[in-house]
Amino acid sequence: MVAGEATGNDMNREPASTLEQPAGEIGGFLACVWLLVVLFLVWVPPARAAVLGPDAGLSRPASLIGEGAFYCGAPDERFEDVARPERADKFQPLRGVLAKGFVQETCWLRFTLQRTADAPREWWLEVGMPYLDDVTLFVGRPEMGFTAFTLGDRHPFSARPVPHRLFVFPLRLEDDRPVTAYLRIRTTSTMLVETVNVWQPTGLIAHAHREAAWYWGVFGLIALGALSNLVFWLWLREPIHRVYTVYLIALLFLNFVNSGFGAMWLFPDRPTMADRSIGFAVALSLLAGLWFFDRVFALRKNFPRLGRGIPWILALYALGALAALAGLWGRVAAPIQMVALLVTVGIGIAGPWLLWRGQRHLRLYVAAFGLQLAMVVAALTRNLGLWPFEISIDHFILGTSGLHVVLLNFALAERVRNIQRERQRLETEAARLDAELLALDQQREFMAMVAHEFRTPLAIVDTSAQLIASQLKEGKYDQAARCANIRDAVRRVTSLMDEYLSRERIEGATDGFNPAEVSLDALIGSVLAGFPEARVRVVRRQAPPSLHADFRLAQIALANLLSNALRYAPPDGEVRLEVEGAAEGGTRFVVADDGLGIPVEEQGRIFDKYFRGRGAQTQAGAGLGLYLVKRIAALHGGSVELESAPGKGTRFTLTLPGRSKRQIAPTPPPRSR
Repeated sequence: MVAGEATGNDMNREPASTLEQPAGEIGGFLACVWLLVVLFLVWVPPARAAVLGPDAGLSRPASLIGEGAFYCGAPDERFEDVARPERADKFQPLRGVLAKGFVQETCWLRFTLQRTADAPREWWLEVGMPYLDDVTLFVGRPEMGFTAFTLGDRHPFSARPVPHRLFVFPLRLEDDRPVTAYLRIRTTSTMLVETVNVWQPTGLIAHAHREAAWYWGVFGLIALGALSNLVFWLWLREPIHRVYTVYLIALLFLNFVNSGFGAMWLFPDRPTMADRSIGFAVALSLLAGLWFFDRVFALRKNFPRLGRGIPWILALYALGALAALAGLWGRVAAPIQMVALLVTVGIGIAGPWLLWRGQRHLRLYVAAFGLQLAMVVAALTRNLGLWPFEISIDHFILGTSGLHVVLLNFALAERVRNIQRERQRLETEAARLDAELLALDQQREFMAMVAHEFRTPLAIVDTSAQLIASQLKEGKYDQAARCANIRDAVRRVTSLMDEYLSRERIEGATDGFNPAEVSLDALIGSVLAGFPEARVRVVRRQAPPSLHADFRLAQIALANLLSNALRYAPPDGEVRLEVEGAAEGGTRFVVADDGLGIPVEEQGRIFDKYFRGRGAQTQAGAGLGLYLVKRIAALHGGSVELESAPGKGTRFTLTLPGRSKRQIAPTPPPRSR
């Protein structure tokens, strides 16, 4: 490719003072080796022209990095002085990337270009980094003079001859003779020249399109990560998502302006803003990064002594951002980036150390950010001029930014899934607790009703007993009416106890359900024995002689239906018990009355436990009768249905199958408290 121009005067120096020392053969050999190393470091090879053929700069650039020569000197040196032949020995070989750090010097790069006769005349010279303040190209031949072209981020982007994120100088090589080119670079940013490429125009245009697609793809990925984390923060309200959103936005802004797109898209006619935005973005990203890693690795908690300095470092970064906006970034950039280098190395060590100490939840963060932290350390080392890395570190940093966005989004997805599982578990637990609280409230309501229902007949018993005692004392013995009151009150108490105990049996004693072949006549007879015969009329329609049921539970169900019907039927009215066969050998019992009926709004709750409608408030009861009927029907695999209209009576249909098929398990008894 291109060899740097220089003189070979250093090769003629005589090393006699070293070789003449009486140190023997070994000493002489070591002296020769040392001399060769010194000559290698200071020797500048003679000039060779970069020969540009017809295929050069099409698919790949003709890179001049590592092939030219450079010299850094006083800021006020003129080109005429630097280009004099006697100054040629001041230039050193440019073996790789020019990385001098934050220096006040002006650096000069020198190259020799030559095209073949069949190669095109028009070429483009691409120079970067994009944040160099002033880049001037001097091109020509010593005997004919040099032409100067000046670009840089201190000059408007809109005035550039080629609208590219880096600095592109059009070159015209009229013939195939060698042409000398000098690049003068002045900057308040780090003195870093990573790109010096020669392209054919079509080659650079194609390359710029591919590069822009890659940049914008990664920019979009980072922006998507910031947006998704903002949504997660608004949804979950967890601070880590907010901090990571700020970090990604700062990282996106830094990569955008640092790659040259800020001057292209944001400040094409305001070079001062384009220049200052870079320092501001660097300080802002350092601040947001330390804030984020302080949260992720809990630096102040895990490293309390070192953590005391974190607020001061954050304040330093904030001051650096303000200094950049004021145009003073060049004065504070070196100390700020030196502090950032130490902090980044510390964070890079802290993650694996905490992981080794057992904080396994950090493993994904360490994996996601480990490579990026290494690249940031390399970039800061290069910016400070400590180590001129030969690779494009900025591309790696941008790529690793997209990598940790992808990895952490997987972590966020897993976290959201765990949160949803926990939420479902909590909702299930809350539903269970609500059910227990409802059951407790129902039990309290039931006990209050039972106490009220017991109190009335017991008061009658007490009053009647007092009257009997008083009349016995007065010698009066006509106590038939009083005894009738006592017996009626006792029956009411007994009925309530039977109803409550039946409820306990159904819901608490699973083993108490014992279906067997039951005589239909025996079942109906046992039920009717407890009711006035004149008020219950039995109608049978092709009813089977027997059914498969639990005799006691079927008896309770029919008794509750008849009792309920008699309670709400007119005083002189009758209740009909219709018995008929059902499908597959089952039996259907219909209990109908001509009472006031049940309001439509109450029919949906009529089978609920402890529910009593408005019309039942003046009647004795605990609101368990119809609930028990429904439970008994379910235990048998049957059903109970309601038909009612206000003013037209009520009709309950209880269906028991031919063979009992239990469809639901009895409710377990309440746990003892």
